[in-house]
Amino acid sequence: MNYSVDSIRLYPNQQQAKSLIQGMGSCRFVYNYFLDFKIKKWKKYGKSYSFFDICKLLVKLKQINPWLYQTNSQALQHSLKNLHQSF
Repeated sequence: MNYSVDSIRLYPNQQQAKSLIQGMGSCRFVYNYFLDFKIKKWKKYGKSYSFFDICKLLVKLKQINPWLYQTNSQALQHSLKNLHQSF
């Protein structure tokens, strides 16, 4: 099979690059935080939390870590969707 991959090259200025790096870091933090959370709950209770349950907990995590408000909420939720699909 021959797969075609479209790519786009970005040339962000310094402020845009900083924003992109911050957003990726926030998504990585949220993914890893809830991965650890899900693993601990699975080992302790044998129960997995749904995507919607984790999204509700994301709101509480953002209150504890206000710097997460600087990242688009849809990006954070998408990282949780990726986690849910992989778990």
